[in-house]
Amino acid sequence: MLEDVGIFDRTHLRWFAEANLAELFDGTELKIRSVGRVRRLRPYPSRWNRLAPWIGDWGTFQFLVVAARSS
Repeated sequence: MLEDVGIFDRTHLRWFAEANLAELFDGTELKIRSVGRVRRLRPYPSRWNRLAPWIGDWGTFQFLVVAARSS
């Protein structure tokens, strides 16, 4: 299932769900400022991707996290 490039490429050692994103930053000086999501069903352009926002968490392809140093 591992690919040479993309979200499932061989360099990804761990995957995080929204519920455990905070774990990713534990022990660092970074604090999560915002979490967004990329919603799509296919990793490439497809008409099916228009349905992604309507099916809740199942339509999430990846999370976008903005973090900054704690002050």
